[in-house]
Formats: sequence, structure tokens, C-alpha cells
Amino acid sequence: MEMDRMSNSEHAALVGQMLDSARPGQPLAGISVSLHEHGRSIARTLSNDNGEFRFEFDIKKGLTLLVSMDRRHTVRLPLTNLDVRSTTSSPGKRRKATAGAGVSSIAPDV
Repeated sequence: MEMDRMSNSEHAALVGQMLDSARPGQPLAGISVSLHEHGRSIARTLSNDNGEFRFEFDIKKGLTLLVSMDRRHTVRLPLTNLDVRSTTSSPGKRRKATAGAGVSSIAPDV
């Protein structure tokens, strides 16, 4: 999973891919992924045939990514290190942020 922010902008893109840890190399297609702001859903998508998903959104405090394997198995990842102030970098450069506590992949047991 990777989140990029355009400098001098309050807009970011979050992309990720989910693979089945029980079947290495097998993507998880059709998984519900949603972006929440203070508990309220602001965007929702399904992972594609390659297990990939993408969001574009305005940077705000209190954002969380929810991955719902089913009603009983939901992974919540707070989006952290989002600087809601404008950056002073040169235009066009990207700035990275993180999701959760150093989470680089999502592999819940199902």
C-alpha cells in the first residue's frame, strides 16, 4: 500500500494490493475497501481482479481505511503522518504518508 500527496496540494492518492497469505501470489478480488473520516464513509470501492484498489481524496485529519473481508473480518488502518498544511516543496513532487503503524500490506486471516 502506498499513499502519495502532491506538493502544494491538499489532495492525495492511496493505492494498494491485497494478496491471499494462504495462497501466495493469489490476489483477493472483490474485497470491499472504504475510506472513512471520523467514522463516516466518504469513499468506497472493490478490489479488482488483481486485488488492487485506489482512492483519491482530500487530506483531512481522522481518516481510516477499512478493508472488509466479510461482516466479521474487518481491518481498520488509521492513515497517519498526513500533514494537512500546504508543503513548501517544488510543484509536482510527491510526498509520502503512511497507513497504520508501518503497515505495508494487509493480510488478515480468513
